[in-house]
Amino acid sequence: MTTGVTGRQQIPVGVLVFAFPPAFLGGGPIRSVGALVANSPERFVPLVLTSNRDHGGGKPLDVHHDLWVPYASGEVYYAKVPSLRTYIRGLLAMRARHPKLLYLNSFFSPLFSIIPMLLHTFGFWGRTPILLAPRGEFSKGALAKSSWKKAVYIHLFRHLYAGHRVIWHSTASHETSAIRELWGPSATIVERANDVDLPPTALNPDDSQQTLRLIFLGRVTHYKGVHVVLEALKRCCGPITFDIYGPFQDRQYEKVCRDLSTQLPPDINVTFYPPVPHENARALFRRHDTFVLPTAGENFGHAIVEAMSASCIVLTTPTTPWTKQLRHGGGIVIDDRTIPKWADAISKLAARSPAERTDLRERAGAEYSSWAARSAVPHVWDLAWHSLAQANALGAGDPGCRKTGTA
Repeated sequence: MTTGVTGRQQIPVGVLVFAFPPAFLGGGPIRSVGALVANSPERFVPLVLTSNRDHGGGKPLDVHHDLWVPYASGEVYYAKVPSLRTYIRGLLAMRARHPKLLYLNSFFSPLFSIIPMLLHTFGFWGRTPILLAPRGEFSKGALAKSSWKKAVYIHLFRHLYAGHRVIWHSTASHETSAIRELWGPSATIVERANDVDLPPTALNPDDSQQTLRLIFLGRVTHYKGVHVVLEALKRCCGPITFDIYGPFQDRQYEKVCRDLSTQLPPDINVTFYPPVPHENARALFRRHDTFVLPTAGENFGHAIVEAMSASCIVLTTPTTPWTKQLRHGGGIVIDDRTIPKWADAISKLAARSPAERTDLRERAGAEYSSWAARSAVPHVWDLAWHSLAQANALGAGDPGCRKTGTA
């Protein structure tokens, strides 16, 4: 451990994640870990090992790479990828900082979870305990993709890590259930919602207009359901605009969405925009009446809370952690992803007067402000450290020096 300027011992936490701010194309997971680090308690020193590229590759980020650079109360090491040499150098640089806790922001990430975990079995990280956030990767829908590869790694993990110090970070009750279903009742889990880096009060909404202004912001995938909105708009009457911000993950799906956008009534206009940095998201939401998200499921849903923080009505499915807040005033929960139900909900919004829509937007903002004012919950690193201390019967001692049972 290191000693900070206050004289208190500080605990180095190694954070391994493929993409980290200023990266933004990966959506919610990047925002989650960025806020996690930014909100780090004083006694922890975050040390982030990441790549110098955004989600999906592309051009390198405009950052210093292959060296430690200051970030919030800690440091970040942007390893130049796909260079194997610089990646190994990054792992060694992390080990040289002697982290007392490793935080992995994925279960299936090859470079920033699987390899570091395998190295752990050979003693590369010493006896450092691991806090692992699966980020929704254990949902049935996620496990169905590349299922045989995931099944093989889960089998190996189960045997390699029996008796090692692994704690699971769940961000919601449904994820806790998924973890227990996969790893059994003895799994050590700390449940703590994702951090958000947002102000405590909502923005005042722009005045609504006669035209209903819809927005989608995020990765444009079949899972997120943009096609559902486009199909529903065929049955609606305008005037309606639908602005879609984000990267397509699949060329075939892009063709489907663009083709659907040409089949709409003349008073309904759809525009596709490139992805925008996170810092611009709230301003975009504020200029729209409604955020539409017919998702098949969200582990957290950063865009949902960002929309409410900009007093933007949210239309989504019940497969997110925000159903309670939305039904209380933050938006509208639509039972499923069927076209008739989405067409009906959008048509009803379009039929409302501008004043009525502004009132709904103000209710969404109020619900966000109420949520943001909730009692503070300890940081997930505090929860994990306390769990390790309890397991080792060390009280305020160093949980990193003994072995504890896990899933």
